[in-house]
Parts: sequence; structure tokens; C-alpha cells
Amino acid sequence: MDAKAETATEPLTLRRIVFIAVACSAFMVVGPMLILVNKLILSGRSGHDDGFPYPIMLSSMGLGASSVAARVLVHALGWASISDSTRAAVGGPLKWMKTIAPAGVLMAVALGTGNASYLYLGVGMIQILKSSTPVLVLSGLVLSGVEAPSRPVILSVLLITVGTVLTVGPGGGGDAMSAYGLALFFLSSSAEATRLVMTQRLLTNVSFTVTEGQYYLSPPGFACLALCALFLEVPDALSSGRLANALLHQGPMFLLSTLLGIIVNFLGYFVIQTAGSLTMKILGTLRNVALVAYAVVVLGEIVLPREALGYLVTLFGFAGYSTFFRPSGASKKEQGGPASDPGSTGANGATSHDTAPLLPTYSPKTQQSLEQRWAQSGREGSDLRYGEGAQGDGGSGSNMRGNGGRENGNGCK
Repeated sequence: MDAKAETATEPLTLRRIVFIAVACSAFMVVGPMLILVNKLILSGRSGHDDGFPYPIMLSSMGLGASSVAARVLVHALGWASISDSTRAAVGGPLKWMKTIAPAGVLMAVALGTGNASYLYLGVGMIQILKSSTPVLVLSGLVLSGVEAPSRPVILSVLLITVGTVLTVGPGGGGDAMSAYGLALFFLSSSAEATRLVMTQRLLTNVSFTVTEGQYYLSPPGFACLALCALFLEVPDALSSGRLANALLHQGPMFLLSTLLGIIVNFLGYFVIQTAGSLTMKILGTLRNVALVAYAVVVLGEIVLPREALGYLVTLFGFAGYSTFFRPSGASKKEQGGPASDPGSTGANGATSHDTAPLLPTYSPKTQQSLEQRWAQSGREGSDLRYGEGAQGDGGSGSNMRGNGGRENGNGCK
């Protein structure tokens, strides 16, 4: 069934228009707010010595909260459940070690290094660099034999690469940027790309709901981050008094970051469910551009002409990539909807770089699955499953199980 056609023919009632407006508005606001809140926590308020430069600890708080939230939904409130097929796919020590544990560790690396990059790079520059994420993800999919991109897709990816080189290369922003910050950023992007490719290969027949993704992936990711923080950050945070100082002066910000991190896991899917994935791509790109503008105008960050040119080239490449990319295994019928966007989160652009949980990250086959299942069962009130074992964010309507389907899965930020 053509998801695009079905969505277009669905009647636009006042209730649906309001729901779309709310979902899209929240998508535009919550992600950037999470970025700015975490940036404020890490760097502290201007003129105040209340920064909390411990990105691993901050990331572990996000994963810990997501893990608890999933268990509350499943065991305490009963609003969600774990399917028998998911339990069978990831149950047992060997299966867990082969699939869930490495995915959780890669998520921890992506989150920790993604948050750390905000200590060395400006918010605007990180948003610019996020547009390069599809290059890493698609490269992984091609090298692993999952995808075979067409010529227009290859040209689009080359444009993205050229734009990135213009931004960070010699004579551009790279001369003024922290090499350590760039290394952290690309390590985070590479870890997230590897995780997405690995889960798509190992869990091709598993569909995680958002709750299942948090339930299974957050605990090993949290354990990895907590263990690293225990040795790398906790001793200094205690001895310097920064932990107590940050909690005293920024306690509400920590709570806000945790709450936004949980909410953001559902928003991407709300937008896809109500307005379609193409709308999410457009909104995500606009959100990315708006955040860059905010960083320049409000935060006083400097974007050099060559960086701006590189960003413009990257956006053109990203637009071509979103237009031409289709999963290699999709049929003509499946390709009626908008192109998928592996590795990008709309503008989230860069997966873990929105810090503490991830924004939606959809693999190609997952995107097609979401659109088809929404077209087939969305109006019946059933919540959709997050397909292909890849991570994403999103949420369903009021019933997490519906008629056998459930909400979209996420690997949690």
C-alpha cells in the first residue's frame, strides 16, 4: 500500500490538524531545548563557576532515566509490554551478548562522546557537522552489504562530503576548531553509525517498540557509562566540589534535561505518524538551520563565510540524498513514500549529539516499514512497531499496544 497516497487521502479533521500542529511544534522545540539545556549544564552559566564538565555522568543520567521509565511503563503502569517475539529474539545470555550488549555499548560511546563534543565545539558548528552523518551511516551500510546506493545518491553523498571538508578543512573552520572536539564528534557519529548497521544486520527480523528499545538497550548503555564515569569523572567531581555545586545551582536543569530526554524519544514518531516522514525531514532541516542561526545571533558564536558555504553545500547534498535514496530491497510499491534517511534524525541530524537520549534515527527499511504500517493501520487506532531492529524515537497515541501493533522503538537516548 502506498503510504504517501493513503496519508494524502485521509480526511483533515480539526482534531487531526491540531494534533499535527502540536506534534510538529513540539518536534521543533524540544530537541533544540534539550541541546541548549545540556550545553548550559556542561558549560555553566555565563559569569558563574557552576559548570558540570562531566559528559559521561550527564549521559548516564539520561540512559538511567530511560531505563527506569521503560520499566515503569511495563511493570508498574502496564501501559506497555514486551512481545514474545522480542523476548525470543534477544533472550538468553548468548543472544544478549551478541546483540543487546554491543548495541548498548556503542550507544554509550555515541552519547558520551557526543555530549563531550559540546565542551570543545560551539552549538552552531555541531549542528553544521551533523549534516555529514548520512555519509558515515551509508558508508557502513554499503561496506556491510546492506545497501547498494544509486548514482544520484552517491553524488549527493559526495556533495555532503565536499561541504563537510569546506567547513572543517584547512583555511575553514578547522583552523579555529578544537581538534579534540572534532575527534569526539566524529567518534560519536561513527559509533552511532556502527550501532545502526550492526543492529540492522543482527536484528533484521525484530521490531522494537520505543519501550522495548529503552527496556533492553538502556541498561547496558547506562552500565557502561556509569562504570566509565566512576573512574574518569566521579573522583574529580567529588574532590572539586563541582557535583555538589552543580546540583545546588542547576538542580532544576538536570531534572528538565531528564524529562526532555524522555519526551524526545516519542516526538519523531508522532510527526511521522501524523504528518509523514518527509515532513519530519523538512522540519528537522529547518530546526537545524534555526539552531545555527540562534547560536550565531543569541549565543554570539562565529560562523566564517567558508563554513557557511560548506553548510549550504551540505544542505544541497542532504536534500538530494533524501530525495533519491531508496532502500535497495524496496519494491516500487514500497517506494511511493518519501525517501528514508539513515543516520539522520531529521536534523537531529546527528543522532547522539542531541545528547542524553537520542532523537529519531531511522534505517532505510525501518522508514519504509513505518510508513506502510501507518497507512495500513494508523486510522484503526493501532500503534506501530518500530521495524528492522534499528533505533529511533517516537511514540504512539493513547494505546501502546493497539490492535497487535505498538509504538515506535527507540534505543534511547
